[in-house]
Amino acid sequence: MKKKQWYFATLFVLFFLLGLQISCDREESSCIPKCDAKFFTLTHFLNENINEGIVFVSMDGMIQEANQTYLDIIGYTLEEARQLSCEQITPLKWHKMENDLRINQVMKRGFCDIYEKDYIRKDETTVPIRTQAWLITDEYGEPWRIMGVIKEINPEN
Repeated sequence: MKKKQWYFATLFVLFFLLGLQISCDREESSCIPKCDAKFFTLTHFLNENINEGIVFVSMDGMIQEANQTYLDIIGYTLEEARQLSCEQITPLKWHKMENDLRINQVMKRGFCDIYEKDYIRKDETTVPIRTQAWLITDEYGEPWRIMGVIKEINPEN
């Protein structure tokens, strides 16, 4: 049953993102804060409506926005998390696999299959997670952000 809930939450996020219109013009820098505000609103809406971690990452891998569930999983505040890259909170043994997924799935088809890995928490302990990522493009179809949905793996899920 828990796995079914994961898929429904993932589908919900996907449909919500498909309905979200991103109107960022790369030539006009005043538009970027407007787009970031949309994702801030989306992140916090999802925080109240699903029990998965949500993170938005820049194309260079830096955390841009995250909901409280995600922050609880990694043990950082939002301000601290924004200073981190995904690689910094991922054990080295997962870096090659994630890079391959980003290149061969996310960048080619716009999302990756659900997979499992670990995160390194602020207290330096590791936590197993299940995750999936989607590519978010701007109005010109250019890569803009990657959104991840993250669920902590524990015995009951």
